[in-house]
Amino acid sequence: MPEPTPRSAKVLSTILVSNGWTQSDLAQLSHIAGPTVSHHINGVRPIRDDHLASYCAVIDRTEQTHLVAAWMRDTLPASTQSAIFAPGGTSLTADVTHWSPSIDTEQQNMIKWWITKLATDRELDNIFRELTRKAGYTPSA
Repeated sequence: MPEPTPRSAKVLSTILVSNGWTQSDLAQLSHIAGPTVSHHINGVRPIRDDHLASYCAVIDRTEQTHLVAAWMRDTLPASTQSAIFAPGGTSLTADVTHWSPSIDTEQQNMIKWWITKLATDRELDNIFRELTRKAGYTPSA
């Protein structure tokens, strides 16, 4: 019996269709070799993490969520999946969604220092905001 098509291959194929792209378009946009893209879409070859990052760089946020969730379901053991995903979908469990790393005293002091500098130096504040925007931060509404 043949192996089932990986979820990530199905999602990647759907992304092509929804964007009106060919495999060549995706290869060119993501800078991944055409045959490799074809192998990913056809489920012949699993998507490596560096390729996943390249795909995510050229697709929208919703597509990123679906592709990463599918990739994780393809690659992680079931026990890990159940700790990460809410049952039956791509949404994360509440404890994963609300997790934030703890920071040590040095990191806290560094943040306080930045707050002071950004509050007193408008040019530095503008640079910091632009870098933050370019890094992908979008303020919540």
